Amino acid sequence: MPRDTPWWETWTVKACGRAFLVPLDFLPDATGTTITQRPSDIVERGK
Repeated sequence: MPRDTPWWETWTVKACGRAFLVPLDFLPDATGTTITQRPSDIVERGK
């Protein structure tokens, strides 16, 4: 994958006996990578 290609990942975060799917967007540029996460996109896993 070229270094300037945006990508997305979904992380599973576990806390207090619950699991949540947390989507993240990554946008690289000449100075680094911007990571964006929208709280409204978080979903509890299994619900």
